[in-house]
This record gives sequence, structure tokens and C-alpha cells, in this order.
Amino acid sequence: PLAWDLAHPRRFEQEFRLLTEAGYIVDVVRWDADGRPPFEICFSVYRPGAQTVVLLVTPFNYPAEMPAIRVAPLVGVQGDEDVFEKLYDASQPVLMTELPEWTWDSKRTLIELIWHIEKRPAKEGGA
Repeated sequence: PLAWDLAHPRRFEQEFRLLTEAGYIVDVVRWDADGRPPFEICFSVYRPGAQTVVLLVTPFNYPAEMPAIRVAPLVGVQGDEDVFEKLYDASQPVLMTELPEWTWDSKRTLIELIWHIEKRPAKEGGA
């Protein structure tokens, strides 16, 4: 199957633009999160000054299916290390009980998920 960013480049550009125009620092990588082709399109989203980074792992058929959401602490990276890999390894999935109460559909956007995650109460000792 063709990854969604290639199948729907305008949607990809819209998602990226919404995040960056809202002041987030966004990095996008292709990552094998599920062990099956094609790679997932993954967004690491950081609000300057925050203590965590939100990782959104979009499946090949995004936006039909909601991305997986993970939260990572800030990590130190050596010169030759992969930043996303370090963040992913340090991250924890967002629990089902912490997901939005609204139903995901293809009209929803990544920024809505980010806003929801940012509104969660801070956990003691972590994300």
C-alpha cells in the first residue's frame, strides 16, 4: 500500500502547516512502528519550553484511522544517534483512558490530538 503522505500530499502539507503555524517544532520521519510495510509517517511535535515531545504515528491509511499517540521526555542525543529513535524508545503510549472522548474521523487533524494531549493533567514524575 502507498503511504498516505504520498497518496494525499495536500493533506500532509495541511497537517504540517497547522502544527508549525501554531508554534510547534515538528519533525517528520518514516518509521517502521509495526513491523510491516509500508513505514508509518511519524511526527515528533514539540512546543518550545515543554518537558515532553508528542509522537504521532500515522498509519498508511491516515486519516481514515487515528494515529497512535506516544509521549516522550526530552532526551539527549549524541552526534550520530537518531533523534526519533531515541524519543520513540523513551516514549510511552497514551493510555486508552487518556484518548479523546470524541470519535476519530477523517475530518479530524493531528493538531486536535496535540491539543487534547496538552490538556491532560500532568502526571507525577513523568509525561
